[in-house]
Amino acid sequence: MRLVEIHPDNPQARQVLQVVELLSKDGVVAYPTSSGYALGCKLSSLRGVEKIRKIRHLEEKQDFTLMCPSIAVASRYARIDNSTFTFIKSVDAGKFTFLLTATPELPKKTGSKRKTVGIRIATQQVLVSIIDELGEPLLSTSLLEPLEEDVKKGQKIHTGWSRGLNVQSFSSALDVKDALGEQIDAVVDSGDVENTPTTVVDLNGGEFAVIRQGSGVIND
Repeated sequence: MRLVEIHPDNPQARQVLQVVELLSKDGVVAYPTSSGYALGCKLSSLRGVEKIRKIRHLEEKQDFTLMCPSIAVASRYARIDNSTFTFIKSVDAGKFTFLLTATPELPKKTGSKRKTVGIRIATQQVLVSIIDELGEPLLSTSLLEPLEEDVKKGQKIHTGWSRGLNVQSFSSALDVKDALGEQIDAVVDSGDVENTPTTVVDLNGGEFAVIRQGSGVIND
């Protein structure tokens, strides 16, 4: 497993290409987001998806979020009308997950028959550079671990996440490396990040509905 150090403001092309090469070969990468570290693979990687499900103990019904570099790219996979576009532009998009109606393009890439999809807009330059170079969004899920008190009780990292445990996200690349080891192909290190969950907003009903309040704040 590689630890790839990338400058947060001026990503070095060589390091970005190292990450993209791994993703292109169905690799799984841990990378920093505005809400802690996430696990991701390329959109069309069935092997990558199964590997992430195994690591996170995710059930088949638990879907992934699409991490997109821009609203324009997101609109290929989710229906974004003028009012939705205006809403997304009015908030700090990196701190939100948007639930939207999927377009026919999504099942073509993933085989998923779900009618809705979670969309995140990447705001960190490192992540934008990786996705742009890859040429497609990342299928993404938050990288979580049990809280320290659960670990002290004998609960191992990455066991039982789907069984109601309290969890927290990773903020440090070295912590991710220590926890996952060779289970993934690379960890992107561009400095520590905040680990507050995103605010989840359902935009399918014509008006927004907050499903989970996190770091994102909706402007009045």
